[in-house]
Amino acid sequence: MKYNYLIYILLVLITVIILYLYVNTYLENYKNNNNRNSNKISNKYELGKIIYKGNKTSVYEINKIKDISKINKKIINKDINNIDTTKKFLYKKAHTILQTPIKDQVNINNDFKYSPKIIDYGDDYYVIERYDSSLKELIFDNKFDKNMSIKLLNMLRSYNEYKYNIHDLHLNNIVWSNQKKEFGIIDWDIVFNNKYIIDNKLNDIDFLKKIIYNKCKTIKDHQKDKYFNLFKSIYNQQISSKEIINTIKHLEKTENLKPKT
Repeated sequence: MKYNYLIYILLVLITVIILYLYVNTYLENYKNNNNRNSNKISNKYELGKIIYKGNKTSVYEINKIKDISKINKKIINKDINNIDTTKKFLYKKAHTILQTPIKDQVNINNDFKYSPKIIDYGDDYYVIERYDSSLKELIFDNKFDKNMSIKLLNMLRSYNEYKYNIHDLHLNNIVWSNQKKEFGIIDWDIVFNNKYIIDNKLNDIDFLKKIIYNKCKTIKDHQKDKYFNLFKSIYNQQISSKEIINTIKHLEKTENLKPKT
């Protein structure tokens, strides 16, 4: 009787191991196939590596535009044949129904003066100009200084008066263009009608404080003072590069911020 029980236990263990190996192999094959086939999502674009993957959306580099005739040349105002698409555009794919439909995102994005322009879209994707850095990257690379902070505030004053605002304004969806020498805003996935307009006649520091406390809704209240003091110190040139990076690292750790392109 004891011998039969041991055989039963052994068979159960073997079955569990076989199931584990099967599931693990299946998941690994699925992952590999998904990576290999990522460039087959679109008939118009040859996609490259994934630079961001989330539950709702993914962002790909574009290796090649297959069908140039479909691109809105009026938006980019350049010879598309001579553009290095890998460096100039990104392909954003939706995996689920988004709160703001793609077509509405395109209109809202392209109507805002400072947003990178969307040059093509479909029911579940759009193709957008690729800016060079996020605000977070500029800070970590010691490139964000007073001159840039003034340009940032100029953009935010325009954003303040725009009819739509995004729900999660943060360091990763504020982006910088080296060519245009200006900031922009991306990711209009969750938007709302802008019913609170800050007085644009406020001085830069007071305006900045209002922006952080009233427009950055996903930053926790107890962290807003730290963000404000950081940007105020950068604006007033009263903080070292080391202090800036240490402050951002601390905020990133406590806020659990993740890169988003």
